Amino acid sequence: MVGLLGVLLALAGAALARRSQILRTEARFQSEVASTKGDLEDRFRSYSEVMLGFRGLIRASNGVNRKLFHDYASALELGNQYRGLLAISFSVPVAASDRQAFEQRLQAELGEPGRPFAIRPPGLRPTYFVVIYGEPEAVNRSAIGFDALAIAGQGDSLAQAVDTGRLVASAPVKVIQYDGPDPSLVLRLPVYHRDLPTATVTQRRRALYGCLNGIFRTQDLLQDAIGPQAFKLMDMWFEDLGTAQPGSAQVQPHLPLLGTPFRPQSRLAALLKGRHETRFTLEVGGRIWQGHLRARNVLVGDLAWIIPLFVLTAGTLVALLLARLLGAMNLTTQRARQLALRMTEKLQENESRLQAIAQAVPDLLFVMDEDGRYVEVYGREDDLRAAPRTELMGRTVAEVLPAEVARICLEGIKTTLATHELQTITYEWTTPAGRISFEARLYEMAMALHGKRCVVLVTRDITERSRAEENLRMTQKLESLGVLAGGIAHDFNNLLTAILGNLNLAQMHIPDLSPAAPLLLRVETTVLRAAELAHQMLAYSGRGAFTIELVELNAVVGEMTELLAVAIPKKVTLAFRLAPDLPPLLADRAQLQQVVMNLVTNASEAMEDRIGDITIATGLATLDEAFLSEQFPTQSLEPGRYLTLGVTDTGCGMEPETLERIFDPFFTTKATGRGLGLSAMLGILRGHGAGITIQSEPGLGSSFQVYFRCAEAGPGPASATPPEAAAAPPLHGTILVVDDEPMVRQTARGIIEALGLRVLEACDGLEALDVFLQHRAEIDLVLMDITMPSMDGNEAFLALRDFDPELPVILSSGFTVQEVVQPPAGTRPAEFLQKPYRVADLKQGLQQALQTQFPLAKKS
Repeated sequence: MVGLLGVLLALAGAALARRSQILRTEARFQSEVASTKGDLEDRFRSYSEVMLGFRGLIRASNGVNRKLFHDYASALELGNQYRGLLAISFSVPVAASDRQAFEQRLQAELGEPGRPFAIRPPGLRPTYFVVIYGEPEAVNRSAIGFDALAIAGQGDSLAQAVDTGRLVASAPVKVIQYDGPDPSLVLRLPVYHRDLPTATVTQRRRALYGCLNGIFRTQDLLQDAIGPQAFKLMDMWFEDLGTAQPGSAQVQPHLPLLGTPFRPQSRLAALLKGRHETRFTLEVGGRIWQGHLRARNVLVGDLAWIIPLFVLTAGTLVALLLARLLGAMNLTTQRARQLALRMTEKLQENESRLQAIAQAVPDLLFVMDEDGRYVEVYGREDDLRAAPRTELMGRTVAEVLPAEVARICLEGIKTTLATHELQTITYEWTTPAGRISFEARLYEMAMALHGKRCVVLVTRDITERSRAEENLRMTQKLESLGVLAGGIAHDFNNLLTAILGNLNLAQMHIPDLSPAAPLLLRVETTVLRAAELAHQMLAYSGRGAFTIELVELNAVVGEMTELLAVAIPKKVTLAFRLAPDLPPLLADRAQLQQVVMNLVTNASEAMEDRIGDITIATGLATLDEAFLSEQFPTQSLEPGRYLTLGVTDTGCGMEPETLERIFDPFFTTKATGRGLGLSAMLGILRGHGAGITIQSEPGLGSSFQVYFRCAEAGPGPASATPPEAAAAPPLHGTILVVDDEPMVRQTARGIIEALGLRVLEACDGLEALDVFLQHRAEIDLVLMDITMPSMDGNEAFLALRDFDPELPVILSSGFTVQEVVQPPAGTRPAEFLQKPYRVADLKQGLQQALQTQFPLAKKS
């Protein structure tokens, strides 16, 4: 009984061992199956990357030529690195109407004038899809000129690739590169024009540039991907089930790829060794491949140990020991499984937390290896501008980013890994929507991934911040240039005042028939022209003199029609598109005419010597907060209704560098000229609270659009010119001259004394108050500069009026009348004298102040 029990127990143990062996064999078999499938997926992924690399090359180069295609293929060593690869070719669509020209062009490119070239196979077809490049070149030369649409069934895969934009595989097919009996495979990847949209099927068909074709010998491809070791362990055969069409009821033929179907396994072999047989499917470019695998004896092993002799002799003890050993192994397996489960849950928690953080923050987070390859990608899918997340994984920055951006990123990665410190980089990316600015921070990871050092790169869109900083810099630039121009004009006017005054005094002391008289008159004309230049600089600074009134924009343009027609060349046509019934605006009519003339003159000069058109258009627009913020970030306009004045030409246009400096003073692209026309015009627009936009492209002309705020109320007070006295009596009295420039004081003193008046002097407002208080009974009028140190003219004017509200005061400045403050209620307004002034201007101002507007009572 004991022996029988031992034998029975031994047999039971042997059966248990057999079961365990079958399970281990099945596990190993499934592992080999998974490895085989993974190897095939990796291989097809590598082929896809090769195809995507060629497409990236073509798109990055915005086209491709034979040499570039050949050099890139040579660098990849296609023949050595990818077994089974017969060709990487590039084919393009050719319409039947373009066939002859295409054949001639390709024949000339191939450099074989003695060998006539024609698209093959012959035949009239509405469209051809012709191979123009093929690598390796020696094997694929005969394929050049071959029309893929001539092969039955190839048009379907080609159309599917074009319409979907994805990698598409053909059914097993015979190819011209290989004449063996086994079939080949063609992978197709469309290439679209980089600058055309591809969102819809129609857009993709229109944007098609060509198609990349990867041609493989199927058996070599499968055998190389799986490896000889797997074939030693398993019997295999593969078949093509057709296109991947879920839910389709159409039955597609199964096409053999490699090997032949297995013979059925006998029941005895299945009982002794187990049924180690399975199958799996694999999607290859939109087609379903099915692999059938069965374990060989070398994998199953020798099962003769089922009734081992030592089990019969060991008996129950061996059986018990074996059972206990198996129990211990099972327990260890369970513990290991539980530990693995806990670790998996922990990893899932960390991954979930990281994904939530990446979705919440406005930044994108990437893990990249030392070669610039994307290892992990975190962030919202909508923020990934380079490519979708699935396309980024495993690719390098050089494959998905513009060349300059990729270079900056790679340098940042190298610097981070070399210094082991946090690095910050910035870069710009030009997209169809505009230029986008980014700031990225990089830091090295403590542990390597897949044997390579890695960094974490966090990037943020700083376009709005950069735009705000640029707007601030532009505003400060315009303000500083305005202050500089105004200051120079003011000091220049002081110098011109002294020159013009002394010149007029010299003219008063020489006879009219003196030979020096015409020379001095020329000098006076030159000085007045210099004063006009200073007035232009004041206009640029926004401190020009304006006479504000209600103005009809169309009327101003209409009045200038003849003048504008004369100002432009005869080859240029001047057209008007004036909108009717426009509301008025508050503006200086003369300055408004200057704006129109400057715009038309600039457009006329842009026409150079060509025939073209200049169009002047007016209109009405309502501008909201968003439009003003986008179009006029530095011009501080208020929302509301605006009159538009547009001047468009068909001239030479402007480069971006010229466009950025167009309003800079003294900047000009002409051989002659001062470069103050447009800058002075900008000052006029700023003085009127108007805005301007410019659109220009080289060779396509320019368009200037000016926006004037519509008048919401009546016009402000207009400056009135005092009437000239018919016959002024001789002047007499005492004049207090106040100016911080000694040469201006000396010149004014000389002129006033030459007119028969007595002069007292002061160098600033404080000294003027002291002199006035000492000689109050004697002073009949004060001639005072506005811009002075210590106490300026405006402050001194108000202080003098506190002492004597009836005192006549003439304010003078190198700036304009806008610098004069309004006097308090109950006081008489001051006269204003613009520098530089002539003797006649000063004399007229003194006469008006002393006799016409302010008749003086005799002082006691």
